[in-house]
Amino acid sequence: METVKHCSFKRIIGGLYVAFIIAMSLDPNAVLAKYDPTRQDILSHFSAYFIMMLWHTRIYPAKYRPHFAALFILLGIVVECLQGTMENREFQVIDIVFNSVGVGSAWLFSRFYLTPALSR
Repeated sequence: METVKHCSFKRIIGGLYVAFIIAMSLDPNAVLAKYDPTRQDILSHFSAYFIMMLWHTRIYPAKYRPHFAALFILLGIVVECLQGTMENREFQVIDIVFNSVGVGSAWLFSRFYLTPALSR
């Protein structure tokens, strides 16, 4: 059984990761801000949101997964819309798609792989 202090630390790490994703997404000077015509940054969008969702599925009860999924998908949409208003960034629908695919994949991975493995 985890202590409250240990669980709080994990929640703080999760919150800092979300803040980091927002900051990097809205930083006009970020290396990732440059348009990549080969779309290699799709993997970074997928993995950032996959990790964010997976982390939160591990520290909160399963009943909150739909809430976090909706929140993170909405976060991806809002961040992408804000990027569309910035000079050095641009709105990309494909980024929203892969952010959402990352969230959904982490949810499914957690539900069908991690949860049964942890209950053994």
